[in-house]
Amino acid sequence: ELGMQGAGLVLLVNAAVLVAMRVLGRRLPDRVGPRRAASAGVLLAAGGIGLAAALGSPAGLYLGAAVFGAGHALLYPALFLLAVGRAREDERSAALGSLKALEGLGFAAGAAFIGLVASLGGYGVAFAAGAAITAAGLIPLRTLLPSSRLERPAVEVR
Repeated sequence: ELGMQGAGLVLLVNAAVLVAMRVLGRRLPDRVGPRRAASAGVLLAAGGIGLAAALGSPAGLYLGAAVFGAGHALLYPALFLLAVGRAREDERSAALGSLKALEGLGFAAGAAFIGLVASLGGYGVAFAAGAAITAAGLIPLRTLLPSSRLERPAVEVR
């Protein structure tokens, strides 16, 4: 709809920012704490999707993909820290396995839902819905997890 020759370059921008953030900011979740890092990741991911929705242009897609990539780079390491940090030592692999299984279910359900929204309302509405759903991830992250233990960094970084 935007007259682009495909999404390959948009996805490349997303991947490049994600990899750069994972390399350069690899210690951020440890330094700021997993809940703060996950919250920042959710906000950046939602913001990136929201930019694509609001701008509705190729530039909006590129900018949104970069912001989303930064958020995604922070989010998953932080979620893994939260899962492992809350599990007993003998349940850590089960906690990570459950997190990955739920991630897969979320991707499948999300793709079906956003596809339905796009077919009914168009891509702009689908991106806006994706941003809202992503931002809603802050609710359980900020309300269901006790903050005292999770606000401190997970490990001491030197």
